[in-house]
Amino acid sequence: PKGPYNTITTNIGDWQFPWDKLADAVVAGNPNSAMTINAGIGEHFRYYKDIDYCAGEMDKLDFEPICESDDIQQTRWLPIEGNFAWVLGDYVWVLEKRLNEFLPSAYEKEDVKRYLDEQLNAGNMVTFNALIDIDGTINPLIIDFLKDIRKNNL
Repeated sequence: PKGPYNTITTNIGDWQFPWDKLADAVVAGNPNSAMTINAGIGEHFRYYKDIDYCAGEMDKLDFEPICESDDIQQTRWLPIEGNFAWVLGDYVWVLEKRLNEFLPSAYEKEDVKRYLDEQLNAGNMVTFNALIDIDGTINPLIIDFLKDIRKNNL
Protein backbone atom coordinates (compact mmCIF):
# COMPACT_ATOMS: atom_id res chain seq x y z
CA PRO A 1 0.00 0.00 0.00
CA LYS A 2 1.06 3.57 -0.65
CA GLY A 3 0.77 6.51 1.66
CA PRO A 4 0.35 10.09 0.53
CA TYR A 5 3.99 10.94 1.32
CA ASN A 6 5.81 7.62 1.11
CA THR A 7 5.42 4.16 -0.34
CA ILE A 8 6.01 0.59 0.67
CA THR A 9 8.59 -1.20 -1.44
CA THR A 10 6.35 -4.18 -2.21
CA ASN A 11 5.12 -3.90 -5.78
CA ILE A 12 1.39 -4.57 -5.75
CA GLY A 13 0.54 -2.90 -9.02
CA ASP A 14 -1.99 -0.11 -9.01
CA TRP A 15 -3.84 -1.42 -5.94
CA GLN A 16 -4.01 1.05 -3.07
CA PHE A 17 -5.13 0.23 0.45
CA PRO A 18 -8.55 1.81 1.17
CA TRP A 19 -7.35 4.16 3.93
CA ASP A 20 -10.56 6.22 3.76
CA LYS A 21 -12.68 3.14 4.51
CA LEU A 22 -10.40 2.07 7.36
CA ALA A 23 -10.44 5.56 8.88
CA ASP A 24 -14.22 5.75 8.62
CA ALA A 25 -14.56 2.37 10.33
CA VAL A 26 -12.17 3.37 13.14
CA VAL A 27 -14.26 6.39 14.15
CA ALA A 28 -17.69 4.93 13.29
CA GLY A 29 -18.55 4.19 16.93
CA ASN A 30 -17.20 7.52 18.19
CA PRO A 31 -16.77 10.30 15.64
CA ASN A 32 -14.92 12.38 18.27
CA SER A 33 -12.15 9.81 18.71
CA ALA A 34 -8.63 10.52 17.51
CA MET A 35 -7.33 8.30 14.74
CA THR A 36 -3.82 7.53 13.54
CA ILE A 37 -2.04 4.82 11.59
CA ASN A 38 1.30 3.73 12.99
CA ALA A 39 4.06 3.24 10.42
CA GLY A 40 6.14 1.18 12.90
CA ILE A 41 9.39 1.47 14.83
CA GLY A 42 11.69 3.98 13.23
CA GLU A 43 9.28 4.87 10.45
CA HIS A 44 7.95 8.40 10.30
CA PHE A 45 5.63 8.84 7.39
CA ARG A 46 1.90 9.08 6.93
CA TYR A 47 0.10 6.20 5.30
CA TYR A 48 -3.02 8.35 5.32
CA LYS A 49 -3.20 12.14 5.06
CA ASP A 50 -6.10 12.70 7.48
CA ILE A 51 -4.68 11.25 10.70
CA ASP A 52 -5.32 13.21 13.88
CA TYR A 53 -1.83 12.76 15.31
CA CYS A 54 1.43 11.19 14.25
CA ALA A 55 2.22 7.89 15.98
CA GLY A 56 5.95 7.67 16.78
CA GLU A 57 7.07 4.22 17.84
CA MET A 58 10.61 3.86 19.17
CA ASP A 59 12.74 1.41 21.03
CA LYS A 60 14.99 3.70 23.08
CA LEU A 61 14.81 7.09 24.76
CA ASP A 62 17.02 8.93 22.29
CA PHE A 63 15.19 7.87 19.14
CA GLU A 64 13.19 10.79 17.77
CA PRO A 65 10.77 9.78 15.00
CA ILE A 66 8.88 12.69 13.48
CA CYS A 67 6.17 13.04 10.87
CA GLU A 68 6.82 14.82 7.60
CA SER A 69 4.58 17.60 8.79
CA ASP A 70 4.59 19.68 11.95
CA ASP A 71 0.91 20.53 11.58
CA ILE A 72 -0.31 17.71 13.85
CA GLN A 73 0.50 16.56 17.36
CA GLN A 74 2.95 13.72 17.69
CA THR A 75 3.12 10.86 20.16
CA ARG A 76 6.00 8.71 21.32
CA TRP A 77 5.46 5.06 22.26
CA LEU A 78 8.14 3.14 24.16
CA PRO A 79 8.28 -0.31 25.82
CA ILE A 80 9.41 0.80 29.29
CA GLU A 81 10.93 -2.57 30.17
CA GLY A 82 13.12 -2.23 27.07
CA ASN A 83 13.49 -4.32 23.94
CA PHE A 84 14.51 -7.39 25.91
CA ALA A 85 10.91 -7.61 27.11
CA TRP A 86 9.55 -8.31 23.64
CA VAL A 87 10.29 -12.00 23.68
CA LEU A 88 12.34 -13.40 26.52
CA GLY A 89 11.16 -16.70 27.90
CA ASP A 90 7.81 -15.99 29.51
CA TYR A 91 7.94 -12.29 28.66
CA VAL A 92 5.93 -11.45 25.59
CA TRP A 93 3.46 -8.64 24.91
CA VAL A 94 0.64 -11.09 24.29
CA LEU A 95 0.91 -13.38 27.27
CA GLU A 96 -0.02 -17.02 26.93
CA LYS A 97 0.76 -17.91 30.51
CA ARG A 98 1.35 -16.25 33.87
CA LEU A 99 4.62 -14.36 34.31
CA ASN A 100 7.19 -15.75 36.71
CA GLU A 101 8.22 -12.21 37.58
CA PHE A 102 7.90 -8.70 36.20
CA LEU A 103 10.80 -6.85 34.63
CA PRO A 104 12.10 -3.52 35.95
CA SER A 105 12.47 -0.48 33.76
CA ALA A 106 15.32 -0.65 31.28
CA TYR A 107 15.98 3.05 31.91
CA GLU A 108 17.19 5.24 34.75
CA LYS A 109 14.56 7.48 36.36
CA GLU A 110 16.50 10.64 35.57
CA ASP A 111 16.70 9.67 31.88
CA VAL A 112 12.97 8.96 31.69
CA LYS A 113 12.16 12.27 33.39
CA ARG A 114 14.45 14.17 31.00
CA TYR A 115 12.86 12.39 28.03
CA LEU A 116 9.34 13.15 29.27
CA ASP A 117 10.21 16.81 29.81
CA GLU A 118 11.68 17.12 26.29
CA GLN A 119 8.69 15.45 24.64
CA LEU A 120 6.00 17.22 26.65
CA ASN A 121 7.69 20.61 26.21
CA ALA A 122 7.64 19.97 22.45
CA GLY A 123 3.89 19.32 22.67
CA ASN A 124 4.17 15.57 22.09
CA MET A 125 2.24 12.83 23.87
CA VAL A 126 4.14 9.94 25.49
CA THR A 127 2.92 6.38 26.02
CA PHE A 128 4.92 3.79 27.96
CA ASN A 129 4.00 0.21 27.16
CA ALA A 130 4.29 -1.91 30.31
CA LEU A 131 3.97 -5.64 30.71
CA ILE A 132 0.60 -6.85 31.97
CA ASP A 133 0.13 -10.31 33.42
CA ILE A 134 -2.53 -12.66 32.13
CA ASP A 135 -4.71 -11.84 35.16
CA GLY A 136 -4.65 -8.12 34.26
CA THR A 137 -2.01 -7.03 36.77
CA ILE A 138 0.01 -4.11 35.41
CA ASN A 139 3.72 -4.40 36.14
CA PRO A 140 3.95 -3.05 39.74
CA LEU A 141 7.67 -2.33 39.31
CA ILE A 142 6.85 0.09 36.51
CA ILE A 143 3.94 1.66 38.39
CA ASP A 144 6.24 2.31 41.37
CA PHE A 145 8.99 3.53 39.02
CA LEU A 146 6.71 6.13 37.40
CA LYS A 147 5.13 7.14 40.72
CA ASP A 148 8.61 7.73 42.16
CA ILE A 149 9.50 9.99 39.23
CA ARG A 150 6.34 12.03 39.81
CA LYS A 151 6.59 12.04 43.63
CA ASN A 152 10.23 13.16 43.67
CA ASN A 153 9.83 15.46 40.67
CA LEU A 154 12.98 13.98 39.20
